[in-house]
Amino acid sequence: MLKTILITNGRFPATLDLIRSFADEGHKVIVAETNNFHYCYSSKATYKNITIPSPRDNEKGYIETILQIIETEKVDFFLPAWEDVLVVSKHLNKFPDDVAFTSDYKLVHALHNKWEFAHLIESLGFHSPKTILVKSKEELQSVPFENFYVKCNYSRGSEGAIFIRDKKRVAKNVKKYPVIVQEKLEGEQYCTYTVCHKGKITAHATYPLHYQKYNANKTRGNYCLSFEEVHHQKIYTFVKEFAEKTGYTGSLAFDIFEEGEQITILECNPRLTSGITLLTPHKELAAAFFNELETPLFPKEGEQRQFLMPSIFFASKTAIKNGSFFPFLKTLFKSKDIIFRKNDIKPFFFQPVIGIYNIYLKLKYRKSMISSYSHDLDYEEEEKETL
Repeated sequence: MLKTILITNGRFPATLDLIRSFADEGHKVIVAETNNFHYCYSSKATYKNITIPSPRDNEKGYIETILQIIETEKVDFFLPAWEDVLVVSKHLNKFPDDVAFTSDYKLVHALHNKWEFAHLIESLGFHSPKTILVKSKEELQSVPFENFYVKCNYSRGSEGAIFIRDKKRVAKNVKKYPVIVQEKLEGEQYCTYTVCHKGKITAHATYPLHYQKYNANKTRGNYCLSFEEVHHQKIYTFVKEFAEKTGYTGSLAFDIFEEGEQITILECNPRLTSGITLLTPHKELAAAFFNELETPLFPKEGEQRQFLMPSIFFASKTAIKNGSFFPFLKTLFKSKDIIFRKNDIKPFFFQPVIGIYNIYLKLKYRKSMISSYSHDLDYEEEEKETL
């Protein structure tokens, strides 16, 4: 049965990839965004673009507008695709049953908040890095780690995280407390993306990250720029057990380290991530979101996707610096671009416009390009501490 789907965060390239997958199956996709400078705006996969209030600046207006769209457009399935998922979960009782794809606020917030998440993982019997809530400069200088990370409770994509070797030096750079301190982990890092329905997994992808340094013996690309599916049974078992124990519904994405036989759960994003792009080539993906599959959907082993233009302009510099340019080229020519599509070409050529708009946002919010791009969709229970 064909459905009407409402999705937010049209500025995210992975959202474009997902709505194309939905549209290919005949579903009607409505994109709700706070502006018209986004990838989905010019896509053929978008049935209708609707401008909405910012969930960060106008929570009440955002919820009222989304509910009105659901009623007017007879929406069957609503996917909040960024941190507006926390706002939706907070008002979940206002939505029609089984329309909003998320869980209750207490659980979603515990996944998003780094301090709460570390405690949740330990309480469920899993392993997390040693984590300390630091409330002052004096506490920061006395943490029991030689090498560690300082993070904000609410952050995303490693933005604002600082790796520390000198406690005295970093204390001068932390302007507001509290902050989270976590021990530095070693080993191979992986990310996951999973679709869950009341504790049951309907789709799952796992991919390794090599964002600190390219590994010359591997062809995988840089953080958030290219992705390669690996079947990792131990990680999948963890995700399956976590979903079952929490009864979670929604998008679920973990950052995980593996060292020897030990896997350590670093962070979680209870929202859509780029890992979805490993699942979009498969026709059953829509059914996975609608909870219509009897068995979970997995990408093919070795499935590869990439953000072509960012890889060329940014990842190439990292590859040259780390002496692994040829493995980078292998990934570049082997992986399929997420944005380019012959029968939906406009989003690819719309990238310069989005880039210019992002510069405007950077000047407006006086933040980094990454932070400013998602600013009005980010969830901040309190203004994020400046590092």
